[in-house]
Amino acid sequence: MPHFIEGSEIGKLLSRIVNTTINQIPPQAKFSDSDISVIMKYRPLLESMTEDIVKGFYDTLFSHSPPTATVFQPGERPLREKTLRDWWIRTLSGPFNEDYWLWQAYVASFIIEGMLRRPCSWACGPG
Repeated sequence: MPHFIEGSEIGKLLSRIVNTTINQIPPQAKFSDSDISVIMKYRPLLESMTEDIVKGFYDTLFSHSPPTATVFQPGERPLREKTLRDWWIRTLSGPFNEDYWLWQAYVASFIIEGMLRRPCSWACGPG
C-alpha cells in the first residue's frame, strides 16, 4: 500500500471498507477483466478527451453557484483539476489492484466528509 503505512489504522479501516464493499457487489456488477479490456482498448481515445473531461466537469460544478461552487476555496480550481486529471490518467493506466481500490475509498472519505460538513452546499437548491 504505497499511500498508507502497512498495518496503520487508516490502512486497516480502508481495507475493511474495500473488502466489504467488493464482497457486497453482485457478481454481474463487479469490475471485471472484461471492463479492464474495454478501458485498455479505448485508452487512446479516452486519454485524448482528458482536458475536455476535466474542464467540463469543473465548468459544470462552478456554474452551479451557489450551492456547488461554495464547496471550493478561492483559487482552488487548478489544484482540483490536477487531482481529477491525475485520477483519470491513473484510471486509464491501471493496474486495478488493491492499491487502486484503497485510494478510491480514501478519496471517497474526503468527499463524504465535505458533504457532511456542508450538507446544503451539496443538497439544497438555489436560495
